[in-house]
Order: sequence, then C-alpha cells, then structure tokens
Amino acid sequence: MDDHDETDTLDVTDDSATTEGTDETDEWNPDRDASEANATPEELLETLLDEEVLAIDDRTGAVTTTAGFEDTYSVYLDTYLSVPREEFVASVAEVFALDSTELAAGRIEDLAVTREQLAAYLSLRSALEGGYDPETLTRMAVVVADLEPETPVPDRLELLDDETFGPFVRTHDRAILTVWARRCAPCEAIKDDLDAVLDTVPEEAAVAGIDGDRAREFCSTHDVDAAPAIVYFENGRHRRTTVGRSTPPDVAAAIEDVYG
Repeated sequence: MDDHDETDTLDVTDDSATTEGTDETDEWNPDRDASEANATPEELLETLLDEEVLAIDDRTGAVTTTAGFEDTYSVYLDTYLSVPREEFVASVAEVFALDSTELAAGRIEDLAVTREQLAAYLSLRSALEGGYDPETLTRMAVVVADLEPETPVPDRLELLDDETFGPFVRTHDRAILTVWARRCAPCEAIKDDLDAVLDTVPEEAAVAGIDGDRAREFCSTHDVDAAPAIVYFENGRHRRTTVGRSTPPDVAAAIEDVYG
C-alpha cells in the first residue's frame, strides 16, 4: 500500500459541472476535518481501518476489505461488473455530474477508471453515510478496489495455500482439505453446517481450509474447478475430490468410502 499513490485515478468530476441532481454535496459533512481531502495514502489506509471498511487478517497479515463492507460492495460489484459499457459510462456521468456520456467516456479512458472503482466509490458513499467529501471518497475507492475480501476460510480451520498444503498432507496420514471462495453462497451455507460436518470426521483425520482464489495450483492439480469443494488425502496421496455443497451425511459417506 505504501507505494500505491494513484489518488487522482477516479477524479473524473467536471470542474465546471454542478452537483445538481446528485446528493454528494448534501452527504458531505463539512464539520469533519478538512485535511481529510489532503490525507496521505497511509492516512487514508488508517481511516479505512478505523471505519472498519478494511481489516488486517490475523492469519495472513494482509489488508483486506471487511465482511461487513463486502455486504454492500458485492451488491455494487454484481451490478457494475455485468452491465453493458454504455450503462457503465452513463452511470459514471450521473454519479460525477458530468455534462454528457461522451465526456464520461473520455474521462474513463484517460484516467483508466474501472468498474471496481465505481462500485467501491458508491459502496463507500453508502457505508460511510456521507462523512467524507467526494474527493476523499474517490481516493479511498482506488485503495479499496485493489484489495481482496477477508479470506473465506472459517477461522476455526487452519489456513493453507499452494506452499503449505504439501507439508500438511504429508504430515497427517489422513487429511481433508476444504476449499472455499469469496462471494460464494454455497460456501456460506456450509459454514452454517460446519460443526456438524466436523463431527463426522474421525479423530485421526486432520482438517484444514484452502482459499481457492489464492491457491490456484492446488485447485488445478486436484480437480477443483468450483467451490465449495472437499479434497481427501491418505498417506500424502490424493484420493478424491467432491465439488459442490456437501451435507454432513455426504461427508460421512465420503469418509467411509475413502478411508473405510
């Protein structure tokens, strides 16, 4: 984050345009310290941490967006990642009070404005309830759009990756690795059943979690093409992969079939 200084990337506003038809001016709280607009990237990061938009993952040390913020951000991402370009351009024109879609298209091209940045800007404006001026929100949006959400692997599972899964499965005679993904409804459903799923695992088997978005090598070499998935190992060898939501009875049946 220290060397990420793209604070003007999303500054697409037309200096000559008014904010009539938008609510950005009304949302800004002028009582907040005016120095926010001139904050350094490090200060913006601290502010986003304080506002619980970002967090530091205890297991990885990475700066991530929080689950709470993701609830809002994912809605905007789902919208703007899929809309036709004309609609994206029109949205930029409307949000930043530009005079025309032609002007918006030019700003998008010149400043490399991304759909993720627009979604982040709108999410921040909503989540922070108008506490910051538009310039600060645009700078925050650049920071947020470059980050990933918190790992989807539940806290109670040891988090593995491409470098650490090998030693784990070699260390345990029987190892069961669960694969999770971000913004994955079936993954969230399995979390609700996690206690029951773990109750089906025999004591001699070790269970851990894999972040599928960050362990591409593991996924490609163990037949994982979607999440959630469960990968079974015995004596360091890959025995089976099941893809899709597994209920506790499903897991119990797989364990019986794989391990006997």
